[in-house]
Amino acid sequence: MYTNISGYKFVELDDLDVLRANIKNLVLQHNLNGTIYVCSEGVNIALTGLAKDIKNYQEALAQDSRFQNIFFKESFSDERPFHKVVVRIKPEVIAMGIDGVEVTLGEGTHLEPEEFKQWLDTNPEEIVVLDTRNHYEYNLGTFDNAIDPKIKTFKQFPAFVDSLPEEYKEKKVVIFCTGGIRCEKAAPMMKQKGFKNIYQIHGGILNYLEKCGGEHWHGDCFIFDDRVAVNAELKETGAQLCRKCHNAMAAEYTECPYCIEQNIAV
Repeated sequence: MYTNISGYKFVELDDLDVLRANIKNLVLQHNLNGTIYVCSEGVNIALTGLAKDIKNYQEALAQDSRFQNIFFKESFSDERPFHKVVVRIKPEVIAMGIDGVEVTLGEGTHLEPEEFKQWLDTNPEEIVVLDTRNHYEYNLGTFDNAIDPKIKTFKQFPAFVDSLPEEYKEKKVVIFCTGGIRCEKAAPMMKQKGFKNIYQIHGGILNYLEKCGGEHWHGDCFIFDDRVAVNAELKETGAQLCRKCHNAMAAEYTECPYCIEQNIAV
C-alpha cells in the first residue's frame, strides 16, 4: 500500500535553481516518485511512496522553515500513481495567466468542509457554489448545483468570472477545486473584481470527501496522476483518459463523450 500526498505553499522564493536541485535530491533520497513545481511564489507538491518514506521526507522538508506547516492531503493506493521524479521551475504555482493577483487577499476566505456541508444541508439557496475546474473535471463529478465555468484551462477562469451576474458580488460564493490550490488564486482575484463574500473549501474536494464523505457530491473526482479519478471513499474508480482528446471519462464509457461531442473520430 502506497501513501500519496499533495500539498502546496505560497511563499517567496528566490533561489530557484539551487532549490530545484535540493528538492529533487530530497525526493530521490527518500525513494519517492512524483511531480514538484517550484516558482518565485511557492511550491506545488504531489508525491507517492511508502508511508515511512513519506513521513521522513516531510520531516526533512520542514527543516527549511519556508516549507513548514504545509497542509498535505493523503490518499492510498496499491500501486504508485507516479513513476518518475519531475521537479520543474514554473512561472506560477498554478497558472492563471494574469498579473497583479495578491494571494494574501485570499486570507480569511477558507471554509472548513464541515461548515460547507452544513450550509448545503440547511440553506443551499443562500449560496452560489462555483466550480473553478475544467469542464471535463466538472463532468466527471461535482457538488450539488455547482456552476460549470465550461473552461478548458484555468487561464480562462478570470474571463468566466467577468461573465457572472453582477448580483453575485453581494452573495455568498463558495468556490472549490481538487485540492485547494486553484482557489488560492481564484479567491483573491474575485475579491479584486468586487466579490464581497468569497469562500474557498479548505483542502478542496479531497479534504471534503475525507471529512464529510459523499453527501452533496456526485460522481468521481479527477486527480492529476495515473489513478485519473477517485470516488467519495478516495479510492480509484477506473476512470480513464481518452487517447485522442485527453479528457477524462468515467469507467462505464466505451466511447469518449467529448470526442463524440466535438466530432472527433473515435
